[in-house]
Amino acid sequence: MLSETWPPGYCQNNRCDLTKPKLSKFSIHGLWPQQNTRPTVDPSPCQTTKLPKNNLDWPSLTYTGNRAFWQAEWDKHGSCSLLKPIEYFTLTIDLYHRANIKEILRKKGIISHVGDVKRYTKKEIEGRYRVAS
Repeated sequence: MLSETWPPGYCQNNRCDLTKPKLSKFSIHGLWPQQNTRPTVDPSPCQTTKLPKNNLDWPSLTYTGNRAFWQAEWDKHGSCSLLKPIEYFTLTIDLYHRANIKEILRKKGIISHVGDVKRYTKKEIEGRYRVAS
């Protein structure tokens, strides 16, 4: 499962590094492997690895920094994905670019345009999604 974060919403409820540029697009949180028999299982670390070069689509929103965030995502999720580290990170970034959430929301009529930064409640999005589906 590709997990993405809406930075303005995340930073409203969490302590964020305000020295980083404000993002008005969804960012990658991680790619979380799912087991067919127990899709909500949270895999434990299986192995460690070296991380990819900096990628602005997958920023740490906190003060831990990108490398620490990526390492935590690999340790918790990627190491159990049966993929090599480079495959895991490459697949995650590829899925992120293929699943442009703001464009999907625009096509469903949930937001008016891709640059829309209006605040929507979960209930509004769910209601608009049901009507558009």
